[in-house]
Amino acid sequence: MLKKVLTYILNIVFLLIVVVLQLKVFNNIHVFGTKVNLVACYVIVTIMVNSFKRQVYLSMLAGILTDLVLGHTLAKYLVIFTMLSIILESMKNVYKQDTPFSVAVYTTIGVAIFEVLTLLINIFTEGLTIGIIACVFAVIESVLINILAAYVLFFVMAKINKGME
Repeated sequence: MLKKVLTYILNIVFLLIVVVLQLKVFNNIHVFGTKVNLVACYVIVTIMVNSFKRQVYLSMLAGILTDLVLGHTLAKYLVIFTMLSIILESMKNVYKQDTPFSVAVYTTIGVAIFEVLTLLINIFTEGLTIGIIACVFAVIESVLINILAAYVLFFVMAKINKGME
């Protein structure tokens, strides 16, 4: 029981560090007009290294923190991260998730889903319009940039969770 509580606490502290890094460092770094979304990578990696119950709680907490920090009143990121968590959880039964290659696969699929869900929510809430080609290029750029961040987060979170077992 104590190990479970400590694992939750370490994961929450790590999430807070990720949110601060996103706000202070990665929001200012743009590569080809796209920035690393460290919080989305955290959610994707959380899905890979945690149980379903823990990953949903952490994904929801990541969404709430992101909404609070960015000032979204519609709980935009809470919905996106929770849906992403549930969608990628269904992949765990089909695809083995503990190999380094799977980090790239999960990140590719997860970031693509994240970008599409964000785009759909922006279209419905803000009336934004974007071309299909521009959307595809934005997803590809985002995937390529976020894979490296996901690798780093994966190995750190795997160490945290293995250290608590």
